[in-house]
Amino acid sequence: MRQIVQDDGTNLLGVTLRYVKANTDTTLSYAPREDAFAVIFYFNELRSAEGRAKGDELVKRLNRLALRSEGTCYLTYARDLDADILRRAYPGMGRLF
Repeated sequence: MRQIVQDDGTNLLGVTLRYVKANTDTTLSYAPREDAFAVIFYFNELRSAEGRAKGDELVKRLNRLALRSEGTCYLTYARDLDADILRRAYPGMGRLF
């Protein structure tokens, strides 16, 4: 994560860590297998089309890293997720719809 944020050159304002208890009952569980930690980033982003596009790309890179690390992404903070990332993060998505 550190390398991705540094390479991006973004202004990281802060990070919050949250404990998330496992939930196997919910179709779109953020922690479907075991207790987990959520890492929430707070970025300073330019209010322009270019700033939004840069922020979207950073979020996608971080989401792909989370998936490669057997994690997921939190839907509340998701922005324009690619369909393949969404399906990999939440395999129960098909059952929901």
